[in-house]
Amino acid sequence: MIKGILFDMDGTLADTIKYWNELIPDFIRSHGFEPDLETMSARIHAMSMKDSAAYVRNLYNLEETPEEILDAWKAAADHIYTDVAPLKDGAYEFVQRLHSLDIPLVLVTNNDKTLAEALLVRTGIRDCFKDLYCGANLGLGKTEPTLIELARKACGSAANDTWMFEDSLGPIRTAASIGIHTVAMLDAYHDDAEIAEIHDQAETTFENYAQAESWLDSMLA
Repeated sequence: MIKGILFDMDGTLADTIKYWNELIPDFIRSHGFEPDLETMSARIHAMSMKDSAAYVRNLYNLEETPEEILDAWKAAADHIYTDVAPLKDGAYEFVQRLHSLDIPLVLVTNNDKTLAEALLVRTGIRDCFKDLYCGANLGLGKTEPTLIELARKACGSAANDTWMFEDSLGPIRTAASIGIHTVAMLDAYHDDAEIAEIHDQAETTFENYAQAESWLDSMLA
């Protein structure tokens, strides 16, 4: 039974990972370093924004504090979320369908709330969500249960009636550990090893929202 759904934003609802894969390396290059893109991307994607900033600061021994680095990233990302980044194909229709079925939806992201609000408003799905739980503002990440639990409680659904749509392995494991059903949305940045591990860890895995629509049909039958 589906009584609540939690949605990740970046890489799940929205096609934004490609922008972050440019934004952070460009920031590092502006400090005179050439980033190790493969290693860094895999490490950072599962982290909270604060932890990502601290990781980059320590890795390259930067003078800025993590807070100053975050401010620089948010300033660079503002245009992306306010004007540019699209939803994934079919995500708008899927979210609107869930909303029409009166299924409570809550966004749970490591990202910043201002950026999340901007994207959801621009793409026309903000009113479909009961609330937004944003780790960057709460000082929390999704590799620990607290942020996901707060979002589930906002949904008003028991863990075994709640489904979480997510593209990152760490949060998938976290959600499963507290009894939430997990749906993995594959993204272009996943390599073969990650895809194999995601298939192993997630309850259900989709490559696109057409598959999610078929899943919903079967759940409602």
